[in-house]
Amino acid sequence: IINPNAAIVFGYEPWLVTTKGGESVFGFLVADGNQTLVIKDLLGKKHIVPTSTINSRKKQENSVMPTPAFLELSEQQLADLAEYLMTLK
Repeated sequence: IINPNAAIVFGYEPWLVTTKGGESVFGFLVADGNQTLVIKDLLGKKHIVPTSTINSRKKQENSVMPTPAFLELSEQQLADLAEYLMTLK
């Protein structure tokens, strides 16, 4: 929560895939086969991309989870959020 870019859990690394036709797909890699690549976007929609059409694919360095600074959370608000999350079962 404090630094979401510090460690991104396996399977939640965001990828950017661009095709030879200039289309871009951003999301989580679901399947990487010989003939197709499947990316699930941030809305949960799966995109099937034939590998023969891929121009580039790059794992992104930053998490899709926003940082507290981006959300303009104060230290107290961040502490309150953490306390609340720890009470959930």
